[in-house]
Amino acid sequence: MGGCWVYTVKENDEKTYEARYVAKGYSQVKCVDYHETFALTINFTSMRILMQLAAQYDLILHQMDIKTAYLNAPIDCEIFMEQAEGFEVPSECGSEKLVYRLNKTLYGLKQSGRNWNGMLHSYLLENCFVQSDVDHCVYVKQCENEMIVIVVWVDDMIIGASNDSLLCDTKTC
Repeated sequence: MGGCWVYTVKENDEKTYEARYVAKGYSQVKCVDYHETFALTINFTSMRILMQLAAQYDLILHQMDIKTAYLNAPIDCEIFMEQAEGFEVPSECGSEKLVYRLNKTLYGLKQSGRNWNGMLHSYLLENCFVQSDVDHCVYVKQCENEMIVIVVWVDDMIIGASNDSLLCDTKTC
């Protein structure tokens, strides 16, 4: 599979330049390079309920974008990619073309969002969060009189917590 460099310019307080090597996922073949492609997205009604819970129980809200989320998710198929332009390493004999074997998902792959969501889901369940039966993007954790609600939208989250100390110690059940 091929890949390409994507360049962006971010203008916050100062101008920053970013480069990202992405997979050309459009060339993937179903049941060979991937199995499932969808990632869960929250129902808008669940977002309204979170806002209502935040107002009713005086929850502290935090919004976060998980930077490089897809790059941390395990890959579910064996995928090989061409070497990135500018970072080619020749083979020992010089006549063979070397490729990358992916260990983790990469932006551009069809299954990246789903694999990230599966990894996050496992982590939250291991740390005593309960997934909502009604909306699978909502996770709740109760600790005595304290509560944490996490809403997931692909690689973005909104976290509502009854106090900031709960956010630092998510492993306590």
